[in-house]
Amino acid sequence: MKQRFTVAVLGAAFAALVAAAPAATAQQVVPGVDCHRFTCTNNTDDPYRVDALVLCTEGASARRSVWIPPRESADLPAWCPTVTKLGTPEPPRWELQADGTYGYTYPGPPKPELVQTFPMSANFLGAEIDRDGPSALSSGS
Repeated sequence: MKQRFTVAVLGAAFAALVAAAPAATAQQVVPGVDCHRFTCTNNTDDPYRVDALVLCTEGASARRSVWIPPRESADLPAWCPTVTKLGTPEPPRWELQADGTYGYTYPGPPKPELVQTFPMSANFLGAEIDRDGPSALSSGS
């Protein structure tokens, strides 16, 4: 009986927490064009190009654009670049030296590593009517 009561109380507490959480809302970029996470919806009769800054892991970012036909939705190309980071340094080693004594040998500076970054969020910078279509978008590189 006590276990059922505890489960019921926890379930009710979780439901109250979910109900109290703020609802995820779309960002209005311009009137009629709304974006949420990496998807934008165009509720107008004009085609739009939306510009955004994609924020990535490792402190990286990338400017991206998406073209949205009238009355449709489109996903922002939210891929992120690779970055070069300083690798993990190796600790000094206790070794036999050339003179017969023991001492520390330092391995030198760590080697750089290429690290792939991943999208976390997007800041939508603006939107413009764009009748030229997706061919006018930059490759993003």
